[in-house]
Amino acid sequence: MNPLHLGNFYLSNANKEDPALIYHNQRVTYEEMDLWIRRYMSLLSETGVENGDRVALSCFNTPEFIYSYFSIVKSGATVVPINLTLTMEEITYILKDSQSQFLVIHEKILQKLGIEPGHLKALLGLKDVIVLNEKTNEKVNSMPPALPVEIDPHSQAAILYTSGTTGKPKGAILSHYNLIENTISCTDALKPVGKDVFVCVLPMFHTFG
Repeated sequence: MNPLHLGNFYLSNANKEDPALIYHNQRVTYEEMDLWIRRYMSLLSETGVENGDRVALSCFNTPEFIYSYFSIVKSGATVVPINLTLTMEEITYILKDSQSQFLVIHEKILQKLGIEPGHLKALLGLKDVIVLNEKTNEKVNSMPPALPVEIDPHSQAAILYTSGTTGKPKGAILSHYNLIENTISCTDALKPVGKDVFVCVLPMFHTFG
């Protein structure tokens, strides 16, 4: 049995038929969510993402953020969430400082920044850029789900950047163990039951998101 890490923690006590997330009129069960995540893992693998790589993520509060985030950490890579309010210059700093090799970004954010994926890839020296849109979802939906990857719970899971109020933003490195322990502490404090529904109003790239 694989040790508990962020990539399998969300299934550890879940009834696979219960809803994991609700987005507009869409309800996704834990089993369906895990299937999407493992298919996104296949997309990452096809793109060249490997265990130990760093992958930046820029996306809205949508199911695609969740699928992308967990597919990255479930692949053994490190996710670097990007603040959606940042300028191109600020994004460039974080991607270079974090030594991210890949970027997963929503199509509408690219349009807002006014830059093409190929130009962004060359500008930042990235290995590749994955653009999230309907076409990508259709492709992912046809891909086979990836097999589990062995992950050390004490390995890097995420790098969260500070707001940089007193200087340049600094990346805080968090392990799978760090994030799981934080989740357990929140669960102990809030004592949720199986049918409770939490509304996420914070941006998911935020440390409390």
